[in-house]
Amino acid sequence: CVAGYAAADDVREPASASGAPAPRATPPPRDAAEHRALAGDARAWEFNVWALDEEAFAQLIALLMLHLSADRGLVLVDGEDARRSSLVEVADRTGAGGDAAVAAAAADDAPGAAALFDIGPAQFGRFLAAVRELMTRHANPYHSWTHCVDVCQTCFVMIERRGLTLGALLSPLEGLALLLAALSHDLDHPGTNNGYHVATQSPLALRYNDQSVLENHHCATAWLLLAAPATDALGGVSPEERRLVRQLMIKGILATDMTYHFSLKAELDAVILKAGGGG
Repeated sequence: CVAGYAAADDVREPASASGAPAPRATPPPRDAAEHRALAGDARAWEFNVWALDEEAFAQLIALLMLHLSADRGLVLVDGEDARRSSLVEVADRTGAGGDAAVAAAAADDAPGAAALFDIGPAQFGRFLAAVRELMTRHANPYHSWTHCVDVCQTCFVMIERRGLTLGALLSPLEGLALLLAALSHDLDHPGTNNGYHVATQSPLALRYNDQSVLENHHCATAWLLLAAPATDALGGVSPEERRLVRQLMIKGILATDMTYHFSLKAELDAVILKAGGGG
């Protein structure tokens, strides 16, 4: 039976002692200096995402993308302080309540609300709220909202930190695609693995023909959000750029299927070694 298979092969994520993650307290609003410190600390390998309050995650993601855009020339600087304030306010509201309507109102009311990668803050706020909801509704101890933010921050460090070659290999748009893929790579994870779905012929396995079942589901779910005008975090990019981001996100998320981990890591190591002059 399904339950027996799950128990025998340990395909379900272990539950916490209470059966669900303990709720975290909402932190007080951060001032400008605290936001700068948070974004600056997030450039380090040693940054501990797991030590943050869950409510601060939307703030962190907004700041990482804002820094990536400013550092790599993706923002047309026009009232940068107003733009920064607007995005941080959206992240604050989204993080505190997960309420897309509140996030949209914050963006609409903020003076000078412009674009992040030419993305409207309202759409960005709603996208974050939707990702958070999808990553908390199954109450998974590991494949959680925390995990998505952790992977997103790690990819940001790989792009931005001096001394690494990955940033030199990526265009600004490719950097954006990588962060969005990292944020979405486990979207709506049910807490069971591909082997379970294939063995039980679950609806997801039937939909994706037993091939990278969960990875296809995560990617398709992300693009259902991006296809909806209210949560379209790519609404300001050109059709050509959108196609490229979609292609890269699909490749990136499907590559998280552990079946292909070692072969893909070997390919990445070779690319980085070549870029660094070692081969």
